[in-house]
Amino acid sequence: MFACLLFLVGTTTSSCKVKEGCDVEHLKAPVDKNGNLSTKRGSSALFDKKRVAKSKKRKSKN
Repeated sequence: MFACLLFLVGTTTSSCKVKEGCDVEHLKAPVDKNGNLSTKRGSSALFDKKRVAKSKKRKSKN
């Protein structure tokens, strides 16, 4: 019974401060040294370079 009570209290309490909200500093967009937003773009690495080249080669054949 006590363990159940602790579980319920632990899952219903928030780690955010009252009337201040949660800390979201780590969610800010990256900026350069002048304070401008970064222009870097991410790249998807779903397939390695070898497989992508093989796929392009097959597409150009057809």
